[in-house]
Amino acid sequence: MQQFNKFKEFNFRIRQGEVESDLKGMMISIANASQFGNNAKIAPEADTNDGKANITMVRKMKLLQLPYFAYKVFDGTIAHSSFAQLVKSEKVTITCENEMPLHVDGEVAGFATSFEITAHKSTLRLIIP
Repeated sequence: MQQFNKFKEFNFRIRQGEVESDLKGMMISIANASQFGNNAKIAPEADTNDGKANITMVRKMKLLQLPYFAYKVFDGTIAHSSFAQLVKSEKVTITCENEMPLHVDGEVAGFATSFEITAHKSTLRLIIP
């Protein structure tokens, strides 16, 4: 709990085409499916076949607000939280002042100051017997 209270938001810039926004947050999630796992819906409107990446930016909150935010994540209404901003786009660039950790499917994958995300429509095909 002490670490949560000490955590500082980071400044980042998100660019979608010609539109740029300067924001602050404690987490950015890039998804093409709605769930993290365990039914945690970080991007409830995500569609794996629409060719768009779903970016959820989470602002810092007080520790006492965290349970309510978690409830919003698990019941699929995170978009109605004042601590989350959701963006859907085919191509997004995220830059930040300091290196941020990158996690891929829950595993640490390095650090970077810039991330470019491009979604491709219907590129993963599965055969289900």
